[in-house]
Amino acid sequence: MTITTATVYVVLLAAADLAALVLKVIAHQIGYHEVPNNTFLCKGDVFVQVVSCYANWTLVLICFERFLAVCYPLKRNAYFTTKKAIVIAVLLGVTLCLCLLYGFINMDKIDSGHCDYPEYAKTYWYWITAIIYFFLPFILLSIFTGLIIVSLRRQRKAREAISAATQTMTSQARMEQTMCIMMVCAAIVFLILTLPTCIYHLIEPWVNIDEDNVQQRFAMECLGQLSISLSEANHAVNFTFTFCLPRDSALVLRT
Repeated sequence: MTITTATVYVVLLAAADLAALVLKVIAHQIGYHEVPNNTFLCKGDVFVQVVSCYANWTLVLICFERFLAVCYPLKRNAYFTTKKAIVIAVLLGVTLCLCLLYGFINMDKIDSGHCDYPEYAKTYWYWITAIIYFFLPFILLSIFTGLIIVSLRRQRKAREAISAATQTMTSQARMEQTMCIMMVCAAIVFLILTLPTCIYHLIEPWVNIDEDNVQQRFAMECLGQLSISLSEANHAVNFTFTFCLPRDSALVLRT
């Protein structure tokens, strides 16, 4: 693929999603085989969160780059060079590491043998991780996706308004449009799969569950497992989307 800011971010998204999937499978197998917890394994859980957050925020970066490419193409070329795209990606990773550093320091094995945070850190750390992992990406992707869809509709109407002789698109323009459509689809899928997780994290702290009520406990457990499964499935969907992008101008013309 031609090296552009979009392709750099797409490759980065595929790598981040693959790393998140592999690490989550490893964490699942560790729990499934009841490997005794220790400090190293507990802190490794925070590292899995960092990689997962990075994958979500990389998708936000792609949608932001696509938003500039569609709405402000001249500004995109001025501000989003390949080198700057790499620097932004590195700064994003460093920022996420710093944001979750407090959790990495405090996460440890508790008396019951499970990994958890100290009591004084549970409440606000719950909301910090939820905001970074789900809510902020969800809000930003909703905004960028809506703006990109509106801009694509305006461009289509503008092409229909001019004569057929001048509406022929170049291969580069077709590639840009195809990548925009694919990234919009990926963003919409992300929003659909992440919505149950956002709902669960909003209602879970305020729901008083009667421990003796099996139905209530079962319902909340099912909702929690469903939200986790859908959010983790998002990494697999994003990874699949990267193989649907145009590889060369010939494919773009066929598209």
